[in-house]
Amino acid sequence: MRLIKREKGLSGFYLWRGQEVLIYRDKFLIGDKEFETRPKDDFFAENDCLTRGLLGEDKCQIYNNGVFEDEVVRYGACNHYFSPDVYYSAENDKEKGVEKYSFIENGQEYLFEVETKDFFMRMQYVPSHSILILPSSDERQLHFYTKTGERLWVYDEEDVVKGTELKIVRFPSVVDDVVVIISRIITESIYKAQGFKIRTGEKLWELRDDDCPNHLFEGDDKMLYGCLSIYDELVLCRLDPFTGKFDKWAVKRDEGISVCPWNVTMHNNRLYYGSNRPGCEFGIIDCGKKELVESVALGLKSGYQIGAPKISDGKAYVFSRFAGELRVYEL
Repeated sequence: MRLIKREKGLSGFYLWRGQEVLIYRDKFLIGDKEFETRPKDDFFAENDCLTRGLLGEDKCQIYNNGVFEDEVVRYGACNHYFSPDVYYSAENDKEKGVEKYSFIENGQEYLFEVETKDFFMRMQYVPSHSILILPSSDERQLHFYTKTGERLWVYDEEDVVKGTELKIVRFPSVVDDVVVIISRIITESIYKAQGFKIRTGEKLWELRDDDCPNHLFEGDDKMLYGCLSIYDELVLCRLDPFTGKFDKWAVKRDEGISVCPWNVTMHNNRLYYGSNRPGCEFGIIDCGKKELVESVALGLKSGYQIGAPKISDGKAYVFSRFAGELRVYEL
């Protein structure tokens, strides 16, 4: 890796369709275009979509062709994007006891309602099966629906373990027709992973392990990979979504290494991690070879942290909101 850019004085950073979005106090840059920052601007970039909201106002704008345009939203204040052409909006109707949804895919809108005593958190879409996964606000249920509003099944932690405090780790992994749901058993300080048929809820296997990462990525071999630090070791983990077989390998031993499973990105069968050890560290793990490729000490001030690296066009972007600094590495 070679450091090719270092940008300071930032209050935020995103990648939008391979372009850098650099946010300063008084301006923000999208590629070579410059805009004035408005008070209380709130930016968010996901799945090739860049939106801007004004805190306290029920409206949001989306960036298209060099300008921000007001979004057309059926329910609530904004749309949530899975891609530029696939998105949804939602609104809770307490009087009726339902959550109203508008799901749009390639111009086709699907309207439906889901009964709930509270509300649902941000949903997940599985386009290969046209299935929506709705997490309950108490983090104990996952509701599986088709995009037309047909209820398929509900995963409920209380139905699986009685008298144990559990919380679902949201955004489960889906490989072929298997969904892997990971829960944290808080009272035992361990994680529970389970595999189910995504359309029927048929249970295939269950695993309980202290070291199973709660964020996993699908590799080239259809296995699920993640990494985390265990004491003074950086550990690569592999979970077979079809059988529940779990393997792990120590790829680095270093006192003070600190890697959380959610501070990791996968690209081309490699895991890119951000370590919040003193000074911070950025590194690469090859999942096929099961080895550490390279790591770089960033030398930030003690107490500063970095987020998960972002990978695009042969470059790795490492951003520290604490330091207000972006570093770009050529891979």
